Amino acid sequence: MRPVESFLFPLPSSLFPERKDGPPDDPNAQLIALIEAGGASVLDFLGADAAGSMSVSEFGDFMRTLLSEAHAQAAYLGRSLAGSAAAFGEADLLFGASVMAEQESYLASFLADIESGKYTLEDGTLNLARIGRRAEMYVDRLLGTANEAWVRTLPPETVLWWKLSVVDHCADCPVLADGSPYTAATVPGFPGDASTACRTNCKCWLERETGETGFKLPQEESG
Repeated sequence: MRPVESFLFPLPSSLFPERKDGPPDDPNAQLIALIEAGGASVLDFLGADAAGSMSVSEFGDFMRTLLSEAHAQAAYLGRSLAGSAAAFGEADLLFGASVMAEQESYLASFLADIESGKYTLEDGTLNLARIGRRAEMYVDRLLGTANEAWVRTLPPETVLWWKLSVVDHCADCPVLADGSPYTAATVPGFPGDASTACRTNCKCWLERETGETGFKLPQEESG
């Protein structure tokens, strides 16, 4: 296993219990920071290509490394939120790798679109802004990984409710909310895992009967 220090965008050392006392104080805030850091890494990579002549192969390798490591960190935050005090380790890396394996076909389609000219401007250079926006959607998928790891760490009989965001519901999320309650063993999906029509833009969250919640992104105000 590669050391945590070799990660592409390491979070503050307080995240990792092997370097500090106990798990992270606020996994939800750390997840938001992780998503922001991942998005910034994508933009930094693309920003280094001022000529718009990026190697698609190199970009693919970059995205695979970035996402595998980020999903591992999201998995760690998920189980930490559920009460696991185990240090970041091999299980988290395997979780991240498994998520990336599931995402590989989507990433391959993205890269194929770049190769086919979908993001090529009239002057022959790449539209890096559009590529960046699509790439950031893959980073947003970290929310789903964190929520899944949280649920998988809870006792299977834990009762969960799917809670709707303030605004902007897709067609699927109200159905999931109406189907509540679920248990940790039967919940059909996880907010942000791209299984709903809103894909990785989901702002819903899961909530226990105790009032404890899974990961919750900042909510937009209605009206």
